[in-house]
Formats: sequence, C-alpha cells, structure tokens
Amino acid sequence: ETERRELLLRAALHEAESLRTADANDQSRELHELGAELTKLRKQLSKQEVESINAQMAASAQLDMHKKKVEAQVRAELSGKLAELQAQSNEKGLELDRMRKVLNEAEAEAVHARERREGAERRLESEREAHRRSQRTLEAELYASQSRLLRRTEQLLKLG
Repeated sequence: ETERRELLLRAALHEAESLRTADANDQSRELHELGAELTKLRKQLSKQEVESINAQMAASAQLDMHKKKVEAQVRAELSGKLAELQAQSNEKGLELDRMRKVLNEAEAEAVHARERREGAERRLESEREAHRRSQRTLEAELYASQSRLLRRTEQLLKLG
C-alpha cells in the first residue's frame, strides 16, 4: 500500500512539475515578446528623433538660404536703383521723388522678407513643439510597456 501511495505521489509530483514547466515556458515566451515590443518601440523612438532633427536642420538650412537669397535680392535691387538714380541725378526734382518711392518699396520688401522669415521661424517652432508632443507620447507608451514588462517579471519571480 505504501508503494502504491508513493507511486501516486511521484506521479502527481511529476504532473505538477510538468505544469509548472509549461507555465514557466509560456511566461518566458510572453516576456520575450514584451522585450521584442520594447526594442521595437525604442527603435521607433530613435528613428523619429533622427527624422525630427533632420527635418529641423533642413528647415533651418532652408530658412537661412531663403534669408540670404532675399537679402541678396534686396541688396542687388537697391544697388541697381542707386546706380540708376546717381546717373540721373541732374533731374533732381522728379528723380528725387522717384528715388524715395524706390527706397520705400525696397524697405517694404525688406519688411515683407523679414515677416516671411519670422513666419518660417514660427512654423519651425510649431514643428518642434509637435515633435516634443510626439516624443512625450512615445515616451508614455514606452513607460507603459516597461511597466507591463516589470509586472510580468514580478509575476514570473513570484511563480518561480
């Protein structure tokens, strides 16, 4: 009778060990899947950071190039108008009015160019803010995944 009980106990112990091993394997697989998801999210966050920095650098370079182009255009126009006015300086009365008009137009164009530059800077700042919001969202998602991973790990440790 004792041998039969011992055999039954060993069979039950073997069955319990098999179940614990299967549970541990399931939890290990789930932990691996969470780790893969975390790695994917980290790669995605890094990629978005690089893309954002590249976009900011491109926007900044484009803004600088546009600013230099406008400034060169304004300088070229002002230089041309000044040379033209100097050549015609003997017609002082009408030419003086014309010169004032050209100067006012150039100043208005410079103001317009400055306004366009400021608008571009505002758009760039808006894009930066959008990136910061996106980054905060991704960090929140990353934190949530890390929390889930931590909970799963704690569960595994309690079961183990």
